[in-house]
Amino acid sequence: MDTPATGRAVWGARTLSLNAEWKYVQVRRLFLFLEQSVFLATHWAVFENNGPGLWSTIRTQIVSFLTNLFNEGYFLGNKASDAFRVICDSSNNPQTNIDAGLVTCDIYVAPNKPGEFIRFRFQQIVGQSQ
Repeated sequence: MDTPATGRAVWGARTLSLNAEWKYVQVRRLFLFLEQSVFLATHWAVFENNGPGLWSTIRTQIVSFLTNLFNEGYFLGNKASDAFRVICDSSNNPQTNIDAGLVTCDIYVAPNKPGEFIRFRFQQIVGQSQ
């Protein structure tokens, strides 16, 4: 079977990146999805008062979104607190940020790795009856 010469093609789970954090296509796609989703879902925040109430609302919205993804198996860990963390409070929003109109929200996630190599084992069981 001939394949057309169209340049590089993704055939497998790995990227061409030398950075180990971006080794897998799945991880890159997940982070692009997360960034775009959070960006689109928080447009409303530009009209709100910058303070603890806003930070709590943003944090709650993002934690809810990430919890749903965790429950669907997107992240590592046995519980959500192992899989992701969202920080949006006074620790990363000092008064200088508030005065500048900035809200900082730090999001940490532990993505799953793909089943890059899948091995099937077949055995014949001889001499047993059911």
